[in-house]
Amino acid sequence: MDLADEPHITCRHYVDFLIASAYSRPFEVLLAILYGVEVAYTVAWGQLRAEGPYAEFIDRWTKPEFKSYVAELMKIADRHPHPGQQAAFNAVMRHEQAFWLMTWEG
Repeated sequence: MDLADEPHITCRHYVDFLIASAYSRPFEVLLAILYGVEVAYTVAWGQLRAEGPYAEFIDRWTKPEFKSYVAELMKIADRHPHPGQQAAFNAVMRHEQAFWLMTWEG
């Protein structure tokens, strides 16, 4: 991987969304965004056995400790409701879907 290469447009859009959100969204909405990112990882990697070239990633995002962290994020977000949380979570899910398609298709 050449770090000087321009990122794929799908990746760029997701990163731009996350950075813009970090600077402009209230804490309560950021909780929903972080939860969305983390739950996407634990669900996606959780569909695989921890073997082969991605075993390290599968293991990392499917450990009971990570799952507990994700569950705690959801509880914290639930304790701090905000009308913008669902829309932000939905945006993360759209970005995650596009990101995973990008990794599969290139």
